[in-house]
Amino acid sequence: MPGVVGRIQEQISEPSDVQKIQKYRKEARAAELNFMLNAPLAVFINVIFLFLWAVNGSPAQAKEACSLQSEARQLTGLVLLDPDCEYDETFVISQSQTTLDCRGATINLQYQRDFGIQIKADAGKVITDISVKNCIILNADSAGIVIDNGVNVAGLSESQQMNGDAVRAFSPKSVVIDDVTIGAAKNAGIYIKKYITGVTVSNSTIKDSYGVCIYIDAYSKYNQILGNVFEHCGFRNRTSGKVKKIPSSFREGLAIDSASSNLIKDNVFDGNAGGGIFLYKNCSEHNAQTGIRVEPAAHNEIVGNTFMNMPVGVWVASRQSRDLSKSDCWDKSPYTGALKNRYFLDHAPSNIITDNRFANLTEVGVRIEDDFTTIRNNSFTNMPAPTEVGAQFRADLLNSPVTGTVDIGNTFR
Repeated sequence: MPGVVGRIQEQISEPSDVQKIQKYRKEARAAELNFMLNAPLAVFINVIFLFLWAVNGSPAQAKEACSLQSEARQLTGLVLLDPDCEYDETFVISQSQTTLDCRGATINLQYQRDFGIQIKADAGKVITDISVKNCIILNADSAGIVIDNGVNVAGLSESQQMNGDAVRAFSPKSVVIDDVTIGAAKNAGIYIKKYITGVTVSNSTIKDSYGVCIYIDAYSKYNQILGNVFEHCGFRNRTSGKVKKIPSSFREGLAIDSASSNLIKDNVFDGNAGGGIFLYKNCSEHNAQTGIRVEPAAHNEIVGNTFMNMPVGVWVASRQSRDLSKSDCWDKSPYTGALKNRYFLDHAPSNIITDNRFANLTEVGVRIEDDFTTIRNNSFTNMPAPTEVGAQFRADLLNSPVTGTVDIGNTFR
């Protein structure tokens, strides 16, 4: 098949008129059909060679503004983008066995579209074997890439929302996002939505998101974040088209919100506003819009990462001592008096933090406000303290201090 693609690309490198372009497109479709009918084990492997050529221009010039035919935005099979193009549209993947290889092309949304790439099955359907690679995605109005479940989560009852395994069964399976660069997304670089399992994000760079670099949302499990760089996320919110720095809204590089059993390995977290990784079960804030959360952020493994040039490296149960009075919490506050409905129990137990490097942090390497955290064989350099353990309100008012912390083999200098 590479021969077919290469031949077509050579033919269209210098289009002279509309008729010739149309002729080449017909030849491309005929070659594609011939391949599908004759290749061994052909099962709707649809190679879509997505080019838009200016009639009086040449694709060898600087990147041109490109657009897709509307039917081509629903991707399937092997999809190759033109590396000389800059697209401004959302690419939707809703079919199994789909690979989007941008080949270095840029998707620049200019804050006019929510997502650069959306991976989501139709309602009640499960999709598998999805790959996205070699993409540059800029200026998304929400997230550069979003992975969504094939269930209408907003339409579930409270009891259905709490049945995590049943809803997770409709998650996309075997999703790999590799070698992508995402810059300046309004909310998150990559948003792994609720009830998602089996996503791998690898060898990618996410930077300058106004919110977090990556958000792993509630009830999601068994995702892997491997060998990426997350830098300078979380500094700003956008209001009415203006960029503002709001210290109270500073966010972390990676948010693990009521998500469990995820592997975070060999990444670099550099210069994010609030910190590197925050783990928490939020109080089911604004639950009419976001749903309820009953599963903790537990059993996550944070291994071999580098955290530097920010306030905190890893914060376990980061909502434990935070005033949430403006969050419209569904959870019940265990406190009385002035603390009631301001502070809530956060749940992020039994997480493992091992073989990481922490350097040049302004507050602390690892802050722990829930139970049974293991901190092992980490190195801490140039910060006020390597670790802090404790949750004052929980300990003093509920007689429930943080317990079960294992701290072994760590070095601090």
